[in-house]
Amino acid sequence: MPEIVFVDTSAWVGLFVEKDQHHAAAVGALEAMEEAAPDFVTTDYVLAETVARIRRQASPRSAAGVWDRLEGGDAARVIEADPAHRRAARKLFGKYAQLELSLVDCVSFVVMSELGIEAAFTFDDDFRKAGYLTLPGK
Repeated sequence: MPEIVFVDTSAWVGLFVEKDQHHAAAVGALEAMEEAAPDFVTTDYVLAETVARIRRQASPRSAAGVWDRLEGGDAARVIEADPAHRRAARKLFGKYAQLELSLVDCVSFVVMSELGIEAAFTFDDDFRKAGYLTLPGK
């Protein structure tokens, strides 16, 4: 198990929204990872995307609770993207044009590269296509 794992929007939504299609797999994967106790890292962009999706899929109250939990650092360390991250993300956006990556994914890849993170807790196959280990694996 990697020492540091990046957590993507799809994993957060799966963990916090019971009716999400990935809920059972997300909870199971988290339980499996907890024994190894990796450090979890995410970004402020992922936090924003997560809150928006949970608001749509669950409720504003649920979204606010997740926002508070993630912002408080209980679940993961939240890295704030800066202009250098965005510039590097823009280069990746062009490099991986065939993957139709989002801005959030590109910033995530930049942060992962910067911190030497090789694994992502995600259900987004673009992470695997970009060369990262994805948890839970397929």
